[in-house]
Amino acid sequence: MLRTWLQTLRPKCLPLGLASRRVLASGLALTLVVLASAMALMWRELGYAQQRKLQQLEMLASVMEFHASQVFDSGLLALDNLAASLTQDPLSLEAMEAKQTYYLQSLPFLRSLALVSMQGQVLVSSTPNDRGGAVDLNRLAPSGVTGKQVMIGPWIQGRALVAEASAGRTPTHLGFIPLIRRVQLDAERSVLLVAQLNPDALATYQQQLLEVSGPGTRVMLTLSDGSLLSQVGLHTPPADSSLRSRALFLSIPSEHRGSYGPLQNVDGYVLGAWHGSANLPLVTIVEQPYATTQQEWLAALRGPLIFMSLALVLIGLMTFSAWRNALAREVAQHERNEIIQDTARREQEQLALTSQLLESNPLPICMTDMHGRFLTVNDAWEQFMGLPRERVLGLRNSEFLPAQEAKAYDSHNEALLLSGGQVRYEERLCRPDGSVCDVQVTKVRLESRQGQPLGLLIVKMDITAFLAARDLAEQASRAKSEFVANISHELRTPLQSILGFSELGMLRARQHDKLVDMFGDIHAAGERMLALVNDLLDLSKMDTLIGAFQFERHDVRPLVLEVASELGPQLEQKRLVLELQLGSDPLIAKVDRTRFAQVVRNVLINAVKFSSEGRSINITAALEDTSRIHLTVRDQGPGIPLAELEAVFQAFVQSSQTSDGSGGIGLGLAICQKIMVSHGGSIYAANAPEGGAIFHIILPIAEFTHFEPATTVS
Repeated sequence: MLRTWLQTLRPKCLPLGLASRRVLASGLALTLVVLASAMALMWRELGYAQQRKLQQLEMLASVMEFHASQVFDSGLLALDNLAASLTQDPLSLEAMEAKQTYYLQSLPFLRSLALVSMQGQVLVSSTPNDRGGAVDLNRLAPSGVTGKQVMIGPWIQGRALVAEASAGRTPTHLGFIPLIRRVQLDAERSVLLVAQLNPDALATYQQQLLEVSGPGTRVMLTLSDGSLLSQVGLHTPPADSSLRSRALFLSIPSEHRGSYGPLQNVDGYVLGAWHGSANLPLVTIVEQPYATTQQEWLAALRGPLIFMSLALVLIGLMTFSAWRNALAREVAQHERNEIIQDTARREQEQLALTSQLLESNPLPICMTDMHGRFLTVNDAWEQFMGLPRERVLGLRNSEFLPAQEAKAYDSHNEALLLSGGQVRYEERLCRPDGSVCDVQVTKVRLESRQGQPLGLLIVKMDITAFLAARDLAEQASRAKSEFVANISHELRTPLQSILGFSELGMLRARQHDKLVDMFGDIHAAGERMLALVNDLLDLSKMDTLIGAFQFERHDVRPLVLEVASELGPQLEQKRLVLELQLGSDPLIAKVDRTRFAQVVRNVLINAVKFSSEGRSINITAALEDTSRIHLTVRDQGPGIPLAELEAVFQAFVQSSQTSDGSGGIGLGLAICQKIMVSHGGSIYAANAPEGGAIFHIILPIAEFTHFEPATTVS
């Protein structure tokens, strides 16, 4: 059946041959070895677990026997002391009662002490109900009271020493262990000292140790004849039973200590250990179900068993995989050959497509290897260089070009081959016909799939016409600026005449109000025209005189104060309050003093124009981000519409809020923006939440130089 299933899994072109059978035999043998190793490991670990458990039980039995011996020795020692006192003064019964009370207080595991005659009458007792009563001595000592000095009786049900006092009144599990000491008063008289030892004192200590010994553990304290004195744990026999007839007690040899198991009893298989007292007829027995050891053994083997299972699964998978590989080797080889042929065919097609793309590209393109030898060139490259490809393929630039030209063509090659990526630069090259052209060269390092460099792809683009067009555009821009400057200069002369004659007319016609108004209108129009000409002249100069700015380190706060003082009359005329918050620390920047003052003046004049009478204008300056100076000018005018916040900085553009004629022709802010760009800063506008416009002026900070602090004016 297995052979049939394997035949269904094999490739159809190969039979189930010797190689596959060897693989299967090897896998099966390895599986058997792993299983045998696992079984041996489990068996050995079970023996180790059983041995560890027996050692643990032996130690537990020894500890409990030591405790029990201490308890019994203390009780017997108390009887010896009482016997010595009684021998010295046989008639002092009151002193005997006091001593019994003392020993009961110091030995809490003793329930009572009594003095009993050889006929069973209680002479003295720490329990009042027992005094004068009769005691069944056969009940205390079934084998009879012999001449031994000390003896330990069996477990007796009840609380009182006198049988009649306790009959039918105590639970079946409540009892005591009698300790008997015979005292020879004289040659003819003897009495018995009897102590009731509480078994619960032994059981409490045994229960504390059982809490750390594992589930199902039980402890039994017996006499050497098998009489059970106390027991703790599950499934324990009755307290007054005997273990002598059970296999448990018969399995304990005469040695002082030892262990046994696994041994079958009424509760199943158990492991146990015993420890006998050296000077008392006491034996401590500790047992634990064998199933507990097996559970601990299985828990310890869970990890190795999981590992073994995974190993078997892995062996099975590896065997199956090796079997399949052995059968499919010839098919794989055949398919590999087909894949190689197909890959070669696709690579040839890809090379053909790449060659067509290179040939059809209008830009000159070539490829070189790591040593600079040409691998391929396209038609555009042949036409650009004036060289056929047969002459250059396999050669370097230095082998067919002059040294100077070859050096120009090979620039950046070494650095690009080392660092990778691409590089683009402009170069002026000589054509084969002797002409000179400007070329933009792009070089890219080619890499394999593993990231290894293969060579360079070089693309050239003739940008001579583009550069010529750019030069023409720059010349046209300069010509426009020169034209505006010349026209502005030509207009200034007649404007000065108009202003002069209008002032003379107002002076001569001061007795005629109509003429004064007419000449005043002419003078105002001339001033507006002169301001326009000055702005046009500044705007035309701005592009050509940027390099002529005189940048020096200045504290911008005094410059702002100068402009504020300069515009004092305009502020007083509209009853405006100028609030300056410039701080006490210097704000140092590299500025052209005149041009920067022109920016502040222009922005402040706009604030004055748009502010209503009796309002305030606020100017603040502070250091921002430790790298730039932030200057703000805020008015309480109508503000700027959101759609016009950027447009107001364009030439000849005014805000729609200037429809009342308070504005100019829209050149002032355009000039301010050019000045700030020349300073490496910026200017922009915003609207305040409470109303009005805020102009922000940003300047880069310069190195600190000590300046006197600016004064604050309002």
